[in-house]
Amino acid sequence: MTDQLFKGYSTFSNHGTSQGIIPRFYLQMVDIAQFAFDKEEGIEERLNDFLNKNISDFTEFYDLFTELKTIYIDYRDGLKNGKYYSLDDKISFRHDRSNELTLKKKVKDFFIQGRLVINNFGKSGVINDGEFILNNFLIVKDSNFKKNKLSCLNNPEGNKYKFLIEIIEEARKDFLSEFIQARADFEHQNLQVEDFKVEIVNSQIKVIEPSLSNTSLLSKIEYYYESTLDFVEVLMVFFYGIQAYKKTNGFMTLFKRDEFDYSNLHYKYVVMPNMYESGVTKLIG
Repeated sequence: MTDQLFKGYSTFSNHGTSQGIIPRFYLQMVDIAQFAFDKEEGIEERLNDFLNKNISDFTEFYDLFTELKTIYIDYRDGLKNGKYYSLDDKISFRHDRSNELTLKKKVKDFFIQGRLVINNFGKSGVINDGEFILNNFLIVKDSNFKKNKLSCLNNPEGNKYKFLIEIIEEARKDFLSEFIQARADFEHQNLQVEDFKVEIVNSQIKVIEPSLSNTSLLSKIEYYYESTLDFVEVLMVFFYGIQAYKKTNGFMTLFKRDEFDYSNLHYKYVVMPNMYESGVTKLIG
């Protein structure tokens, strides 16, 4: 699947640079990691292993989200424009729910695949270092999170990753715990996606969309998708950014570009000399 790290890469499925997955979660990390670790520290092997074992999780998550969103919008709009719901002169209706059944299955698959992304990312070891073991902080009980946090921060080497632990802690509160619980409810508690409801108001079709946790289902799915990918990306770039800053005694540090385009390999995050540059925001130091 891969060529030698730092010299090239191969594509698989239909996921080259245009979808943004490989540039965002592999090539960008390769670019940053070269400033963070020496070759003999094994970073080539670590990222190469991540590419081979984990990137397919992200591409499948991308595919599921894209397909789910397409089906959702098509069905919602089709209920309004007569494709899936229509009335005759006697106000008798025709309602084709076949795509709604497909959508419900995709929603369940989305949560299962999203948890897989997080779970396998945690187990990958791609950003483990000494006392900082990522899998100790992701899909764990709150009590275990607190115990593992104290253990890591009480260690001089682990303490340098305090900011990463704070990012994880905030993510757990904002979306991660809720997302993991929703997945468990769908898979083990038979949680069901609400039906689309159609009402006739003054002979006009009104569509009431399903919700999840008191939020529009599609909006919630989009939030979970974007939050999951942002979370993984931020953890990875800050891990390598912290290493680069310490390795170079602050000469090199992590920046975020104001404008970026993964499809053209113009990455959002970059390690550069620690000085003022227009168009970027310094994140460390």
